[in-house]
Amino acid sequence: MENLEFKELLEKSDDKVSLFADFDTLKRYVSTIKEMYYYIENYLTDEEKFNLIKNFNFISMHSVYVRTNILESFKDEDFILKTLYDEEILKGASSYDLANIIGKLGIENKIKILNDTELLKKYDITDFKKETILLSLPKEQLISLLEDKDFIFHRLKLDICFLADIISKLENDEDKKRLITLYPEMSKSNEVTIIKTFGNENKIKEILNREDDFDFQKESLIASLDVPYLIDFIKNNKEYLVKNELSIGNIIRNLGEEKQKEVFLNIDNMGFSLEEKQDVILFLKKEVKDKIEVNNLKEEYKRAFKFELAHDNDLLANVILVNLEDDLEEYRGFDKYIYLNPEKYNKEEQEKFFKLCEICPDLNVVSSLNKVNYYSKVNEYKDSLKWIESVLSKIDDKYTPLQKIAIIDNEIGKKISYAPDYDTELTNEQDLRAMWKIISTGYGVCNGIARLEQYLLEKVGIESKIVSGVNHAFLKLENLEIEKADGSHVKGNTILDPTWNLTEQRYGAKPDCFLVSYEEIRKLDIDKKGIDQKCHENDTDLKDATLSLEEQDLRNVFKSVGLADKNGFFPIKSMIDKSNLLHEKYKNDKKKNVEEQLKILEEYYPDFASCQNSTMNILGLILLDKEKFGFKRRVLNRVYNKNDKNKKPVLFTFIEDEQLGEVFYYADGENKKFISLSKKEFENQFECYSDDLNRANGRKPWDEKIEEKIDLTKSSGNVIAVKKEGHDDESVR
Repeated sequence: MENLEFKELLEKSDDKVSLFADFDTLKRYVSTIKEMYYYIENYLTDEEKFNLIKNFNFISMHSVYVRTNILESFKDEDFILKTLYDEEILKGASSYDLANIIGKLGIENKIKILNDTELLKKYDITDFKKETILLSLPKEQLISLLEDKDFIFHRLKLDICFLADIISKLENDEDKKRLITLYPEMSKSNEVTIIKTFGNENKIKEILNREDDFDFQKESLIASLDVPYLIDFIKNNKEYLVKNELSIGNIIRNLGEEKQKEVFLNIDNMGFSLEEKQDVILFLKKEVKDKIEVNNLKEEYKRAFKFELAHDNDLLANVILVNLEDDLEEYRGFDKYIYLNPEKYNKEEQEKFFKLCEICPDLNVVSSLNKVNYYSKVNEYKDSLKWIESVLSKIDDKYTPLQKIAIIDNEIGKKISYAPDYDTELTNEQDLRAMWKIISTGYGVCNGIARLEQYLLEKVGIESKIVSGVNHAFLKLENLEIEKADGSHVKGNTILDPTWNLTEQRYGAKPDCFLVSYEEIRKLDIDKKGIDQKCHENDTDLKDATLSLEEQDLRNVFKSVGLADKNGFFPIKSMIDKSNLLHEKYKNDKKKNVEEQLKILEEYYPDFASCQNSTMNILGLILLDKEKFGFKRRVLNRVYNKNDKNKKPVLFTFIEDEQLGEVFYYADGENKKFISLSKKEFENQFECYSDDLNRANGRKPWDEKIEEKIDLTKSSGNVIAVKKEGHDDESVR
C-alpha cells in the first residue's frame, strides 16, 4: 500500500531526486528497498532516474546492485546508453545484470554495444552473454553479423565454441552449412555440434558425404538422428559402419532413454544379426532395462540383459564387469566388451582367466601404467608369460637384490628395443605402453619399458617407483642395500634407467644407468654440444637418490651372475677388440674397413636390424666412429621401403668422405646383413617418414648441411650423444 503522505510529497516536489537522495526523508517514508523501487519506477522520469543513480548521496547510501535494478526500469534507450557509458554509475556492476540490460535494447543499440570492444571488456561481458544478446536479434541482422569474421573475432572476440553454438541455433540448414564453410577455424567437434541440429535428411548427407571427417564423433552424430531415420540408416549402411569401425553398441549408448526404448521395440525389424541385437541390449541404460519384462523376451536376448557395464574411473567405460566365479560360458560372444587386468591374479584366478580366454579368444588383456589402462591381445599375453617365466627361471632364490636386478635389466635389454617408428605417422602410443604387447612385439617407449622392469622387480620382491624427468621415465629404488667390494654395506636410494640401458644390455656392454645417484645420472643428460636435455631432472623425487654403485662393484655383480667374465669384462670386449684390429688393418682402405666393421654386427649380433635404436648407438660410438674414420659426415637414421605397405622402419647409415664419396648402407633384416647402395639407388628404394621430414622442414637427413640431431628422450641410451671423460672403449667392456 502506498504511503499517501510520501506520494503527496512526490507529486508536489520539483526535485524528486533530492527526496530519494536524502537519507532521513527516505527512512521516514520508505521502509523497504522494494517500496523504494516502486516509487522510483512510478513517479520518476528516465531523466530523473538517471540523475538519481548518478547522485553522490544516493550512491553512498546504496550498492551498485540497487542502481542496476533501477536502470532496468528505464524506458528511454538513450538514457540506458548514457548510463552504460558512465563509469561512475555502474562501477562494480555485475556483468550478468548489465548483459540482461543490453539484451533489452533495440536492434540498432544492441549492435552498437556488441561492436564496442572496450565497453564489453570493461564490463566483462562473457561469451555466454554475448551469445544470448546475439540470439535476441532478428534473423537477418544475426546472419549478417555472423558472416562478418572481423566482427566475430576482432571486435566481439567470440570464442569459436560459442560461435558454433549460435550457428547450431539457427533455423535454416543452408545458413548453417554456409557458415561452417566460412569458418575453417572450427574444430570437427564444433562442426558436429552444428550438424547435430540439421534435419535428418541433411544430417545423413553430411555423415555419408564427409566420411573422412568427425573421427570418434561419428557414432554420436548418427545417434542424433530421429529413431525412424536411425533405424533406416543402420539397416542400409552396414558397409559404412564396418568400414569406419563404428559400433552399434556405442551408437545406442549415445541415445537418450526414450530413443533407446523405441529402438529396442523395433529390434526385430532392423535387419540385425544376433550379435548386433545383443549389442543393442547390452548398451541399454539401466533405467530402460528396468522397464522391460525380461521373462517375455526370446532366450537369445536374455543373456545380454544379465550383464552390467562398468562406469568406474579405474575401468574402461562401457565394458562388461566379469566375475570369474560365474559360469564363464555366459560370456561367449562378448569378447570385445571384456577387459581384464591379470597382473595381480593368483594361480586359481589365472587358471580361470585362461579358461575364459579359450571361450572368448578376442577379449582385451589390460595392463596399467600410472593409473591408465593399455590393451593387448590374448596371444600377446600368453607370449609374455612364457618370456617372464624364462626370465624368472634364471634367478636363484639365494641371489642378492643386486644380482636379481642385474639379470632382469639384462634380460629386458636383450628382449626389448626402443620403438624404431616412434614419433612418426605410424606411432601407436597405446601399443608402445601396453606391457604385454611390449613383451610380445619387443618394442616400447621409456615409461612402458620402465613399467615392465618394475613389474618384473615386483615378481622377485623388489619395490620401485616410476619417476619422470623432462619427457623421460625411469625407476627409483628406495632403501636398497649394496655390498661393496671390501665387504661393507651401504643403504640408500638409487636410480635405474632400463631404457637408457637397452643398448648396453643388448650388446653386452657395461650399463651406464644401473643403480646410479641423481648427481651421476644428471651428468648423462648433457649432450655433445653441452646442452642439458634434462631427461632425468626431478629435484623433488630424486634429491635423496644419493646411492651410486661403483664401477668395480657393478662389474662384480654382473660377473657373479655370468654376465661378465672372470675379470669383470663385459661380452662387448671381443667386438671392440676386433673393431680396433680392423681399424689398424684397414687404416689405408676406408671402404674395406667400413664393410668389415659392419660385418662384425652380422657375425656377433645377427638381430642388429631389429633393434635399430641400439644398433645406431653402437655404430655411432664404436664401429663407425666419425672421429676414428675421419668422415666428413656420417648420418644414422631411419627410412622405410617404398614397396612396404606397412612402412616398417629400416636403419641406414649415410657416409660422406673424400675417399668413399657418398655411400649408403642399410640394414637388411631378412638377410641379416648391411647392403651398400649409391645415393640414387637408395632414394629410388627408400623414403623418409612424413613426420621426420616435417620436423626438418622437408630436408632429408642426408641432405647437405643437415646436422644429425639426437633427442635423448627418444633413445635407448646416451651413447651416441655423450662422450664423457673416460667413456672410451675400456669403460664399456
